[in-house]
Amino acid sequence: MNVSGAQNFAGNRARKFIRDNVTGRLDHVFSDRNRFYFRALYNYDPYRWTTNYPRKEADPQNPFDGGRYETSFLFADTHTWTNSLVMDARYSFAHRTWHAKSAGLGSNIVQEIGLKGVPTGAFPAVSVAGMAALGSSAERRQFPIRQHQVATNWTWVRGRHVVKFGGELRKSINVDVNRPSISGDFGFATTGTGLPGDAATGFGTASFLAGFVNTFLLRDTDALDRYSWYLAGFLQDDWKLTPDFTLNLGLRWETDTPVIDKNDRMNSFDMEAINPVSGTPGVVRFAGVGGWPRRPYQPDWNNFGPRLGFAWRVLGSSKWVMRGGYGVFYEHPFAHGVPNVASLGFERSAGLSSPDNGVTPALYLAQGVNVSLQPPVRDERFGAVRVGQSPTTNVTFYEPNRRIGYSQQFNFGIQRELPGNMVLEVSYLGNLGRKMPISSLTINQVPPNLMGAGNAQVRRPFPQFNNVQILIPSMGAHNYHAGSMRLEKRLSHGLSLLASYTWSRNIGDLNESGSGALGDDQIFQDFYNRRLDKGPLSIDIVHRFVASAVYDLPWGKGRRWLRRGVPAAVLGGWTIGTIGNAQSGGPFTVTMQTNTTNAFSAGALRANLLRNPNLSAGERRLDRWFDTEAFAAPPPYTFGNAGRGIVRADGRATVDFSVNKNFTW
Repeated sequence: MNVSGAQNFAGNRARKFIRDNVTGRLDHVFSDRNRFYFRALYNYDPYRWTTNYPRKEADPQNPFDGGRYETSFLFADTHTWTNSLVMDARYSFAHRTWHAKSAGLGSNIVQEIGLKGVPTGAFPAVSVAGMAALGSSAERRQFPIRQHQVATNWTWVRGRHVVKFGGELRKSINVDVNRPSISGDFGFATTGTGLPGDAATGFGTASFLAGFVNTFLLRDTDALDRYSWYLAGFLQDDWKLTPDFTLNLGLRWETDTPVIDKNDRMNSFDMEAINPVSGTPGVVRFAGVGGWPRRPYQPDWNNFGPRLGFAWRVLGSSKWVMRGGYGVFYEHPFAHGVPNVASLGFERSAGLSSPDNGVTPALYLAQGVNVSLQPPVRDERFGAVRVGQSPTTNVTFYEPNRRIGYSQQFNFGIQRELPGNMVLEVSYLGNLGRKMPISSLTINQVPPNLMGAGNAQVRRPFPQFNNVQILIPSMGAHNYHAGSMRLEKRLSHGLSLLASYTWSRNIGDLNESGSGALGDDQIFQDFYNRRLDKGPLSIDIVHRFVASAVYDLPWGKGRRWLRRGVPAAVLGGWTIGTIGNAQSGGPFTVTMQTNTTNAFSAGALRANLLRNPNLSAGERRLDRWFDTEAFAAPPPYTFGNAGRGIVRADGRATVDFSVNKNFTW
């Protein structure tokens, strides 16, 4: 076949996105002491994609059509029991659904093309060597994602004390059905139409047209139905010791309970048990099977967060104010939903492959498929192979002693009122994060004393598996310290000014993608030497200066001149503003393009550091911002010694200017 002109088609796809929101609120006053309100929200966000293929069902690049539906209700009641005791009670319910589906889902496309022996309802995925792929038969349904929340807050005024106390109870639910291959994945190789033993012969498209299937895979998963509870209680006292000094004392307790699957469809991992297949440590365990607990990790009950703060009008002065505070705050990994991870072993699959590397097809397309989905045997042999064989299973699990991360936050500041309606503030603040969640930790890395050439798989701690990862381990840490100065001129005579300078350092061993159910991103270069990954975080901007000004031009209604008539309408209502920002450069890390450790390490390989790579300002050029000769490739089977974030990028300065006019009708 003539393949000239290949790769000569290009096209654009478009996405149609619609958002409908409906909200409503009802307020009712039962009495002067009792007020109630109800709020409802409905949100519908469907989206659709166009295609470049003649039939949309066959487009593998077509992202799933999908839609998000959300309904929420809030009931709130505020009751004044006495003149000094007020209660606020709330119940909220949120119901979300998410459905991502292939274009052919629910169609009779399988019957139309005459494909036999596979489940109907979606266009199968077809991969042809040398040709663009066809189809995607995947589907994911999250029906529903729910949260029930009950919260109550009380305020009690007693003499010089304002006492607040209350609690919260929240249940998060997530039902997830992930069907990665409804109607199967078909693979067509060049070997089906090539000469035996000659990889240069054969043509994938010809194998496809002849119906010579090299591989076939059919996969489906069990529905996951998971939930977690959030519990919290607090007590706070704002104590006005003197007219000039107020002390804030408080204590909060909170926890997120472990994720539980209603049907025990969760896996764990026993790092010490001997696997009967390989004779090495490491056995996949399943919730509720063989005495293994239903919970993937133990609850963390000792999450007490003290709070302390004060405000002092220094020596009764009306111009000096001093403030400070300290508190311990805990992470909420499941605040927005319960993750459906650690579900190894709850997938049914069936597959066929060529028995002789493609010479004989696994099946002929015209004859159809004769396989059935089979559930795996979930016992201590699950997923393991003998040492020396190629492993087929990646293991993910929660660490049994997982803890909830927390941060210690503290600040201290002094304010001084200056003439001209201005305020000067000097402050210090800090944030120390401990046991912070990171996304995953690869533990099946070859130990440093066993690194070298040859088959590294047999030297891994768990050679019977591929990667073995701990999900969301509580091991990240960061230290943030900052000092700042702020000068503010409040609006007077049409002019307001604000200028601030901040010096800060942010050191840690995690990245700042935002913590949540899946943790902050972090992939260590060397699992056994994680201290080398401690360094300046990507948001470590040492110096930052920001200044802004807004000025109302003195013409027009309500201003100094031209207050009436046509001149006021034309020249009045104008405001000019500007803001400028200057900051030093952020850090970055020098890594190698290729990992030569042969150790199955998860992170990028660092370079070896020979000397200080940062050049002075006079030496920097666009093509040589840092000393490129300060780094060298580490020898094979070793890790680089360059630290994290040791090179600084260039700084940045920006200025914006605006002109606005307000019209009066």
